[in-house]
Amino acid sequence: MSGSDGGTDLTGLKQRIDKLLRETNTYSQIRDFIRHQQSQENNNGEGSKKETTGSSTEAVHSALKEKHVLSQLVRSLRRPPNLADHGGHHSSDTHGLSALAAPSPFRRFLLLKVRGGRAFVDHTSTTTGNDSFVLHLHFRNQRFRSRPVPCSLEPGFDESFLMDLQSPDSTELVDLATLLAIDTKVHIVLTQLTEEGDSTKTTLVASYDVEWRRALVAGGVSIPAELLGAGPRSKMRHPVGVLDLRLDVVPTPSTEVPAADIDRGLRASEARSQDLNRQFFQYSRLWWKEFIEIDPAFKERLVKIFAEDVSLLFYCFVYYCVVFFFPFLF
Repeated sequence: MSGSDGGTDLTGLKQRIDKLLRETNTYSQIRDFIRHQQSQENNNGEGSKKETTGSSTEAVHSALKEKHVLSQLVRSLRRPPNLADHGGHHSSDTHGLSALAAPSPFRRFLLLKVRGGRAFVDHTSTTTGNDSFVLHLHFRNQRFRSRPVPCSLEPGFDESFLMDLQSPDSTELVDLATLLAIDTKVHIVLTQLTEEGDSTKTTLVASYDVEWRRALVAGGVSIPAELLGAGPRSKMRHPVGVLDLRLDVVPTPSTEVPAADIDRGLRASEARSQDLNRQFFQYSRLWWKEFIEIDPAFKERLVKIFAEDVSLLFYCFVYYCVVFFFPFLF
């Protein structure tokens, strides 16, 4: 680490400590405590001031420990700011991992880079000169949005998104085996912005689910994400374009997960998903049978237990209704 980098890190550390002390009102508590100590020293007389000077510092440290300020400070330094709070994008003009430093060395992150697009033929022939593409990413409780780029055959996406792979209360680096058990994918949505007078029309173009766990191999992985059209276009399975993605885990793990173990983990995750769908289907059939036995007229009711996504695929859908019984009417 160079001297300038060390100075920058130290400055950032001081700023985080100062922010925490201000948010917890610790500065005011220390001032009040010192005033209280000084008033006691004045009451004890001039002779006892020299004896109590050294104990005042120890008393302040003891008071901070009792109020758990020091332990809270350590946890805050180990836990980075919530990347999902702002929903912004993290971008850089360079292609190296050093271009985007991880907010905390005690957590693992997924660095997803979008390095342009290819073969967006259909949307370039039907767009006006002011149309643009925007990417929206969703991973667990984190959301990101790219900068708009002009619609073209090869849209110039150049974005880097840093996604936290650990739970908010985690303060230590998790091992790769734990990350392999996370079955949430990175959901990417492509929208098209069209200027219509003073307003802007947003159109859903395509969506894609990124299986990021393949990046647990040494050196990361590059993925050509083939985007399928949303809505009625998805039935034709016709791609609208390709995004060039690069996925890396940061900080770089000292070990790696063998590709065979990743494939085995992905197959197990898919088997669990299929088993849950099968169980839900069996339960829904039993529920429907009991439901129409209550009243045969219920057979004509429209009860939706499967939801359709933008790709016209059906997923289990459950909506809970809570019925309140009142002893009297208002």
